[in-house]
Amino acid sequence: MLIQIGQWKDGMANGNGVISTPHVKYVGSWKDDLQDGYGEETFVDGDNYQGHFANGVKHGQGKFFWKDGSCYEGEFVNSVISGKGSFRWSDGRSYYGDWENNKMHGTGTYIWPEGKKYVGEYRKEKKEGHGTYFFSEDKYYDGQWLDNKQHGFGIYFIFGNIYKVQFRFGKLINKVLQSKREEKENFPIIEDDANVILTPPPQQNEQINRNINFDSTPLSEMASDANFTNLIMETIHN
Repeated sequence: MLIQIGQWKDGMANGNGVISTPHVKYVGSWKDDLQDGYGEETFVDGDNYQGHFANGVKHGQGKFFWKDGSCYEGEFVNSVISGKGSFRWSDGRSYYGDWENNKMHGTGTYIWPEGKKYVGEYRKEKKEGHGTYFFSEDKYYDGQWLDNKQHGFGIYFIFGNIYKVQFRFGKLINKVLQSKREEKENFPIIEDDANVILTPPPQQNEQINRNINFDSTPLSEMASDANFTNLIMETIHN
């Protein structure tokens, strides 16, 4: 059943209004039967979007809350996460930086709940380019990455000792001690430490975006259509 309350002009929804269906409730601004301006969508499963729309799609700044506690706040382009934004997973992981087509892409900072951190470049969700991975304040790798693995040249800083290292697809193939703190012995387990899990746990199959797409039938005509709910499509990108 469709319930619609709000302002109308020339037989179309214009201005502020509310539309409620068995699947979703929208409260916000309309222009010519399309969501346009600021609004809030609340889905029956508990997901919620608060932010800007343009021509019926999420566009501009917004916040999306998932029922498991995860949330994204930042830019949307045509109902896709693109631009600058922050994502926090329900298990405490977080990322702030560049996005493209619902994926981490560009530069950003990824933080794990236990304190590990990666600051650097991403390409389609994978570490690629230059980046720094902090195991702790006294231990980090700064260098090149490819396909989510250390690849190329970099520097390992370990408790004051600095190593120049070379990796090939995550495997340490060369290391040279560049400087050493006199009060410390040479760090003995750098070979083992090279393969500490650096990549984030597999990302949850989150619904990065969700959108209601109305077909070309004017809302004023849909209001009397008993099968209106069949005209609503929910697009979910994982």
